[in-house]
Amino acid sequence: MKKQAISQQLADQASADEAAKKAIMDADEANVNQLEAMEDYKNIVAPFDGIVTARNTDIGALIIAGSTAGLELFEVSD
Repeated sequence: MKKQAISQQLADQASADEAAKKAIMDADEANVNQLEAMEDYKNIVAPFDGIVTARNTDIGALIIAGSTAGLELFEVSD
């Protein structure tokens, strides 16, 4: 553009196309980050090593904070 090898319109179109493609890429990256965060919620990590000896919930059940009224979800033993 500085050497006037292309028209201003072509330069503007290329710039707008680049911005649109970057916006699509950013949106896709945000979608991937959201899916990865959702996958992380599938794992429960205990602060110590052990074996789950009792499971007081069904696999795949939605657990809402405070809904179990103090009941334990799992029992972990050494």
